[in-house]
Amino acid sequence: MLEVGSNHRGGIYVRMHELSRATAMSIIEGKRRFMIRVNMGLKRMPEIQYSEHVEIMEKVSFVNNEIEEISLTTSPNCLKLSTLLLGWNPLRKINDSFFHHMPAIQVLDLSNTQLEILPDAVSDLRPSLLYCLHIAITLNTFLL
Repeated sequence: MLEVGSNHRGGIYVRMHELSRATAMSIIEGKRRFMIRVNMGLKRMPEIQYSEHVEIMEKVSFVNNEIEEISLTTSPNCLKLSTLLLGWNPLRKINDSFFHHMPAIQVLDLSNTQLEILPDAVSDLRPSLLYCLHIAITLNTFLL
């Protein structure tokens, strides 16, 4: 039930058959603890702060979309969020307040983005909880 695919950047990947993926997604998202919007061509972050289940979300993935900026109006209150995957987006800027209400983050993936500077709030994440910070090697400034 696996297929080989390619993205618009020329990358090759293996993915689940669409029917299997849709079934798995409906089971996972039915629990309201996960939000997965992968390879959907999103130009901006979905309004997760307005979701009625935002406070219980644990894992969020927006991998391989077209998100360039996380704006000042985006600062979701995700107190239980442990995993945030934003890799493979042409992301250039994340506002400083974005991470303020995410105290439980353990995995943060910013790989293969166009970020040159991380927001100051990344340094506020508790190092004892941050198990994996996967960032692009093009960063100019990273101070912890």
